[in-house]
Amino acid sequence: MKQVDGRSILKGTQVEAKYAEQQVPAYRGNPLIESQPHIKSILEVANSFAQYPDFDHSQREWPANIRMHCVYQLQNFLQPLPLHFDMETRFSVMIRQGYVSRNPTLPIFQRQFSTGIQNLLEQGIDENGYNTIGNRASANGFCILGPSGIGKSTSVEKILLTYPQVILHKSIKGMGMLKQLNWLKLECPSDGSLKSLCVDFFHIVDEILKENYSNIHVKERSTAETLTVPMAQIASLHCLGVLVIDEIQNLNLSKTGGEERTLNFFTKLVNVLGIPIVLVGTGRATYLFESVFAQARRASGMGDMVLDRLTKGKDWEVLLNSIWSYQWTKNYTERTEELSEVLYSESQGIVDIAVKLFMHSQWKAISTKKETISVEMVKKAASENLKLIQPMIRALRSGDREKLAKIKDLKPEWLSINQYVLESEVPVELYGKAAIDHRRAQEQRGDMDLLVELMKLGEILGLGATAAEELGKRLLKTDMTDITAIKKSYAEEAVKLISVQPKRAGRRIRRGASVKNNKLRVTDALSIVKKGLEKGSAAVQSLKDAGLTAGFDEFV
Repeated sequence: MKQVDGRSILKGTQVEAKYAEQQVPAYRGNPLIESQPHIKSILEVANSFAQYPDFDHSQREWPANIRMHCVYQLQNFLQPLPLHFDMETRFSVMIRQGYVSRNPTLPIFQRQFSTGIQNLLEQGIDENGYNTIGNRASANGFCILGPSGIGKSTSVEKILLTYPQVILHKSIKGMGMLKQLNWLKLECPSDGSLKSLCVDFFHIVDEILKENYSNIHVKERSTAETLTVPMAQIASLHCLGVLVIDEIQNLNLSKTGGEERTLNFFTKLVNVLGIPIVLVGTGRATYLFESVFAQARRASGMGDMVLDRLTKGKDWEVLLNSIWSYQWTKNYTERTEELSEVLYSESQGIVDIAVKLFMHSQWKAISTKKETISVEMVKKAASENLKLIQPMIRALRSGDREKLAKIKDLKPEWLSINQYVLESEVPVELYGKAAIDHRRAQEQRGDMDLLVELMKLGEILGLGATAAEELGKRLLKTDMTDITAIKKSYAEEAVKLISVQPKRAGRRIRRGASVKNNKLRVTDALSIVKKGLEKGSAAVQSLKDAGLTAGFDEFV
């Protein structure tokens, strides 16, 4: 990453074109594709992502001040996970497929310039997807959405850097020399304006290609309308393979309401000119799922990616198993269930935070001369070294939707995404907690029925209507997704409430029945509910079958 005029520019390699015969028939005879690196195997993808520290067990005997520096290597730790393989495949296909309809050796490619890029953009496409010169774009566009610290930008950048950024073609039939711009990554400006984005495009292209487009096109009185056509023309002229726009949530901050205009422009780049576009953003970018760009993506065949923190499952275990051996404390600490739990609790499955916690825990262990990673050390590292993110971690830990909604970068508005996923013609990949949240959101329509059933169960067990409803709503706000588990938990919580309040207004214990006897009958009811749920029977039905619902005053 290079800083130029205050802009962060991701710069890759520049190579002379070397052409290779293509196995895929659609890729043959196209110099823009034949000059690409070979399609990577799974092992090659894993190696391109993996970033592990330079470590040897003997380093644990080094002086403390040296080991503190060694620990810092974890800052760049990266363990390949399933989402990385999926993302790499998408880019690999997208770059090549995007060039299928843009073969510079064919007359139709030159015709777009003689017709005029502005004319093409204004005319758009017909109902069959063809532009005015009769070309049908083969490009795809998709979104990558996820909270900060999940590794979106890092993953995208690692993929892009495996491809040459510029491929120099000495001579292409009918065209001559060509500087092929294979990929370009921009950051959506903080003001969210299309004009600023276009200006950044010209400056960054000039820096990469050593051209002078900024002086030609960017004037004092330039507007978004005067800059978009030249931007599209330059992107077409240099055969841009994929345009990545990061921090796309900034578009929604635009006070001029220009996000619709910007997304319309992106859609035309994809549909009319055939330039693939990838938009990357946080949870605040859910407007992407309600925009015209969403309509364009539904039929693209690529599908979007919604990333989220890891769940306590296979991927979390892979991460811990991979990082655990990198310990520079004198005493090696075996991974226990307790340590795994506290790391998850304090990071909530956000990979970047989990890695930093592991790093800071070692620093504390070394600096305090305890030389051992412990639960207390992890908690201390979280509270002292990661203070600023504690409100976010507490919100995630609570599972409270109202608290999570206040931190927009963390949790997207699921209503928009769920509707988009349902209407999409291709699968939308959901990773980590996002997959669970989506399933829960899809079950919300049934939540009311479930709440009613839980309230019936609560009243049968002896809770009043208000308490039964409050308990049901509280459990439905948690991350529990299994209905059977929710019912079991409800029954257990209800019994706890009844045990501390055996006598309620409006309900009197049957004459001659003791409190002890009352608790015993409630416990029997709980046992019946649990056994029924294990057999797949409804809780209320199980109690009816046991003859406990007709006269529940007997045990209340």
